[in-house]
Amino acid sequence: MKSFAAREASLKAPGAYQASPVLTVDGRSWLVLEGADAPSALNPRVTASPYPDGMVLIYRWTPRGWSEQASVRGWFGPIGGCCGISAVSVTGSADPDFALAAGGAADTNWLAVVSDVGGRWHAIPFDYGYSNTTVVNGDVARGGVATEVDASSAAGGPTTSLYETYQDGVFRPVAPPGRSATCSRSALESAAGDGQLEVFEFSKVACADGWAIALGTGAGYTTQVVGLFEAEGTRWRAVEVDNGDSLGSDPGIYDIPLSLLRQLAAGFGPSLAPALATAALIAGPAMTGYVYLNGVIAADGADWYVKETPTGSDASPGADAQIYRWSGSAWVQQGRVDQLPTSLNYFQAISGGWFEAITTAGSTTPEFTMQGANGPGTTVLSDLGGKWHVRTAQPLRSKRLSWASRDSGIICRWSSSMRTCR
Repeated sequence: MKSFAAREASLKAPGAYQASPVLTVDGRSWLVLEGADAPSALNPRVTASPYPDGMVLIYRWTPRGWSEQASVRGWFGPIGGCCGISAVSVTGSADPDFALAAGGAADTNWLAVVSDVGGRWHAIPFDYGYSNTTVVNGDVARGGVATEVDASSAAGGPTTSLYETYQDGVFRPVAPPGRSATCSRSALESAAGDGQLEVFEFSKVACADGWAIALGTGAGYTTQVVGLFEAEGTRWRAVEVDNGDSLGSDPGIYDIPLSLLRQLAAGFGPSLAPALATAALIAGPAMTGYVYLNGVIAADGADWYVKETPTGSDASPGADAQIYRWSGSAWVQQGRVDQLPTSLNYFQAISGGWFEAITTAGSTTPEFTMQGANGPGTTVLSDLGGKWHVRTAQPLRSKRLSWASRDSGIICRWSSSMRTCR
């Protein structure tokens, strides 16, 4: 342990390591050390983001003393807070699996699992968010892993969850233990409404692994209604009810992996395809970076999408934009604008912001302005003149409607591309 601590200090990562107690399983004793494999300056926000460069050393006690069994390098959670390292059994391996937990904040418990299942020691990936990741917010439970995602990153939630078990090398979603909620139109219509008035009428529903999607119509909605639901025991809870244009953002804010979201929506036809396809444009490592919530924009008979990417630093933040048009089967980039002004920077918008389309005389395509709590701005993204750029204009009234929706107990105002919750 002293040599490990000295190594961490030499990397300029002092304090960024932890050791398990001696773990005795089936008569054999184990010791596990976890630390950074690079200077901590590479990841200054160690309490907010997983280590991109972590290391786990695994030792087993032998007649000659502690014998190193493996050195595993990869993406692990930050060190500190609660929990520590424990021996678990979640993969079926003859040797114990080791759960590395840290953080312990009100809304985050970083978890990684290291195992030699398959014949070599490695970090087991989880199907989580947009893709596989070796770090999740979760705990080992009932022979599997219970994960969580907190949409607001605050103790008050709303928080959604998923149950996963080890399957073919990956922790994958399965139905949660216990009785399942009934998968029916009436059950989901009741969960989406107030249980008394017939507000929604769903024509298609799909359920799997404790989640459900429904497609239909609703009172006060001028377009399709898409409901996303999470099972709570034998009942459904409405997580999101809107027109579905922000589905691509859902794996970043709710505990429904993109793979499961696509599975549920597979039989719903082409109406959800543009929104689901935005996920590939904004996907990032689970629980790191920004969650981009803008959705599909319907304008002038076509579907559009404005993607922004943060640039710069905390001291000097910026953003670049890319403009896409739906071809009928894929998003096709139409142009880009770098170094956006603050008025068009989603990541600097007060209380969030979303893009709306406006029509301008002389332009063959819509222009896009940032809509926020104070209404639309006067700065727009435009291709007037044949090249996308920023210009100042007096925007016309947005073409799209807004309405209120109930989202996990939060009151939200929706446009067809964004939700703002209070």
